[in-house]
Amino acid sequence: NLGKAAAMNISYIEFVDRFVKPSREPTVQVILPNRRQLADDAYQLVTAPFRYPVYSILPRVPYCTCWYGVFVEVEATDRDVEITGLFSQSGEYFKDPLDRNNVTVYSRPGPARGFECTSEGWTQLGHADLVRLPPANFTSSSSPKYGRLPMNGHDEQGGGGGAGAPLLLKAGETRSFLIKTSSSRGIVLRAKHQYAWSAGEETERDENLVLRSGLLPCDWDDLSDAALERVFHPLNAAAFVGVVDYRVL
Repeated sequence: NLGKAAAMNISYIEFVDRFVKPSREPTVQVILPNRRQLADDAYQLVTAPFRYPVYSILPRVPYCTCWYGVFVEVEATDRDVEITGLFSQSGEYFKDPLDRNNVTVYSRPGPARGFECTSEGWTQLGHADLVRLPPANFTSSSSPKYGRLPMNGHDEQGGGGGAGAPLLLKAGETRSFLIKTSSSRGIVLRAKHQYAWSAGEETERDENLVLRSGLLPCDWDDLSDAALERVFHPLNAAAFVGVVDYRVL
């Protein structure tokens, strides 16, 4: 810490007061998927940062990355469901003084493909200012923590908003989401080793839902202000990392 204080040109006491003493706990509801007790009609589809150990010799090993946000498509298989919550992680460094982000969640019926650069059909579900999501562990995927994303209007206090009203998804239907933050490390993603996902490619499934990859909003030149206007690259998609809470009807 002495070295960090010197690098920042501040005293050690000031460094401790600013970065050691303050709590860096998430400001939103946090879940541990493998320790939850769910109601009989409640389900969770969990998407981990890694599918295999980071240093696995298996080919095409997915790995963890991060960006301003991501488009993701959720498809119901054979039964009607209600989506009741979305959870994810931040890629911000541990105890980074800028680890709070503004988070916005948009949604539209149908696929995201072809609608990433237009506001047509998109509705803002929720927005929260100064949110601290649980940070990702980039070296291990055991017992990850995920924080609730805002789906209930606007929250300026960093509390992350709330769950909001459930979103009905009938069997065979698709609903898309755009998760958008104010930082280039705001949301953790899962990429593929050596090449990218294709938009709309299946990344996860259980008996009731299928998740599909999506493009990344914003370009370097846009910083974080060009959601639904430009994408990072038209061929560079990523997988959502987090939890989709839902009920089967």
